[in-house]
Amino acid sequence: MDEQEVVTEMDLVRQFKEAKDRLDKAEAEFDAAQKVYDELETWLIEVMVAKDETSTSRYEGLGHVTMRVPKLNASVVVDRQGELFEYLRSIGRGDLIKEQVHAGTLSTFVGECFDKGIVLPKFIGYYWGEKALFYPDKKSKK
Repeated sequence: MDEQEVVTEMDLVRQFKEAKDRLDKAEAEFDAAQKVYDELETWLIEVMVAKDETSTSRYEGLGHVTMRVPKLNASVVVDRQGELFEYLRSIGRGDLIKEQVHAGTLSTFVGECFDKGIVLPKFIGYYWGEKALFYPDKKSKK
């Protein structure tokens, strides 16, 4: 946008609405594409497993698909985290333990402190993020 253009608040609201509409459409298209991708990936894996193969044939001008070695993901129930820490320490793997406070948790805590009038130590940083939300006119069509 040219800086010398006169832009009214209504122009900004209109442009913001149009940008939000484009974003919403792109997100819906992404979700639909992801669903198709995931379904086809599952189907291809089923075909390769049934044939006891780890890759498809190579197709000229198209390529091929290979299966990765499955990735292992592990977790522990929050209430049992203490037991996990004890176990890891008992087998000499305390080096795996990383104690931390997640940003979302810290933000909630800081908000609670503000609500209760508690003064925070200077080493706790915070900022107020601003976000604009668009509310369409109920009479207008999308």
